[in-house]
Amino acid sequence: TIDPAEYRQVIAAGGDGTMNNCVNAMIRNNIDLPLAIFPAGTANDFSYYLDLPLEINSMIDIALGSNFTYSDLGRANDKYFLNVAPMGTMVDVSQKTDPNLKSILGVLSYYIRGIIEVPNLKPIPVRITSEEFSGEEHMYFMLIMPGRSAGGFKRLSPSAEINDGLFDVIVFREMPLTDF
Repeated sequence: TIDPAEYRQVIAAGGDGTMNNCVNAMIRNNIDLPLAIFPAGTANDFSYYLDLPLEINSMIDIALGSNFTYSDLGRANDKYFLNVAPMGTMVDVSQKTDPNLKSILGVLSYYIRGIIEVPNLKPIPVRITSEEFSGEEHMYFMLIMPGRSAGGFKRLSPSAEINDGLFDVIVFREMPLTDF
């Protein structure tokens, strides 16, 4: 077992999925340490929010430095999420995207896979209740996120802050596919 008192922080290289896996492993194992991120994924939405560099020496300088920030952390059932909790159709686009294509095209590969999935869109009835909105909708998918970007779309929620205790909810309502 790992004794967190022996360590100063956890350093992980990867994208948003890797960071979510790290956070969940840290929580399951009661590891309460800062998490330093080396952005090495496809979209790196969470790292983008933090304006982390992509050059290795700069990553090391930041990771070994003493500056850190807190981040809101969401939970859906028994899983935690750091950047986004997607629901509905098309939420598994990143998992369905060929890793070789991701290596070649980067985030563009997600967009191509998303276009392929558009004919499979089926609206899902949902009931949403919050202080700001209460009602029933038919949606294609929904994103719950503390940050500004998801899936490589950098400014989905431009005024969001990752550490304000709030999550933005973006609902992609049923509409004609030509409007979508």
